[in-house]
Amino acid sequence: MRTTLMLLLLAALVAAQGRPDSAEKPSAEQVAVVRKIVGDEAWGSMPEWRHRSIVHRYVRFLGAPAEVRSRIAEKGLKQFLTKPRGPKGRHALPAELAKELDHLDPKVRRLAGKLAVVRLRQMRFDRNLRLLPIEERRRWFDRLFPEPFDMASARTARLKFERVVARAVAQQLKPQLTSLKDLPKAERREKQRTLVRAHTKEQEQKVLREVARQIRRLQGVKPEDAQRRLSGEAWLVLDRRGVFATPRQRELIRWALRPDRCPVLDLRWMGDRPQERGEKRLWERDSRTLGRMELLSDAGLPVETVLHLASAGSDEEFLRALEGLVGRGDPPVRKSPVRDRRRN
Repeated sequence: MRTTLMLLLLAALVAAQGRPDSAEKPSAEQVAVVRKIVGDEAWGSMPEWRHRSIVHRYVRFLGAPAEVRSRIAEKGLKQFLTKPRGPKGRHALPAELAKELDHLDPKVRRLAGKLAVVRLRQMRFDRNLRLLPIEERRRWFDRLFPEPFDMASARTARLKFERVVARAVAQQLKPQLTSLKDLPKAERREKQRTLVRAHTKEQEQKVLREVARQIRRLQGVKPEDAQRRLSGEAWLVLDRRGVFATPRQRELIRWALRPDRCPVLDLRWMGDRPQERGEKRLWERDSRTLGRMELLSDAGLPVETVLHLASAGSDEEFLRALEGLVGRGDPPVRKSPVRDRRRN
């Protein structure tokens, strides 16, 4: 019965979201009402994109049928407006990763579970982007993380992106799939499905093994040492309440910590990496600095912040500078000249 009610609720909200009046810009009065429901203290601790997401959810609530609004009100309107989407913690993890958490100190599991969920999402996203031609990756990134952030637009882009990734996988396997063309139709389709499933599973296992390795870094670690052990993870700094950034900025700043692993950064114009040790070190330093400048400028950070972060000599220095420079409240945003030049 509970499942049926939830399905009806979701169906009603989806229907309401498609109505013309639900797509209108929320009024100042609606924003004031939502702020009162959420509470000034909680509202003040949220970034601007989170405000917009909650207010739009309230607008969809107003457009829902009366029986749906009544049921939501019974359960708590504040909880409905502020509840994060999707499963959290162990319930969001594949079984093999959830088992890895069982080997940790109970007081470390929450931090490790958060690490696993976030890194799983990030690594899957980076992997899928790399399946596309490098010329298309940034265009898809812009669609998946619009600025200002809009949940409905991002969700629509995500569904289209998944279809594009599926076609990219099929293209990658085209020689193997073509080799089955002479088989009977039913047998050919079954073998093609088996081939795609095996390939997809293999790629997913690579991600799971890497995330499991990161979880195992915390085995035998005391709770007070766990945060220090993960001090080189950009997402930890970004997740702290003292640093606010939009979803797009979080991805760009994460990539800026390791520009050499960024799927949307194209520095092919720098040529091949030198073999001689001294030249190789200078090439790596220059590529890291230039990559950071482009990514952080694209994030809309001020020039002085971009230059300071780009010149950081170590991960620890980069993360300390990020936390100190971005600070509390919404990060200062400016128009990105790097992004403008690229599009012209």
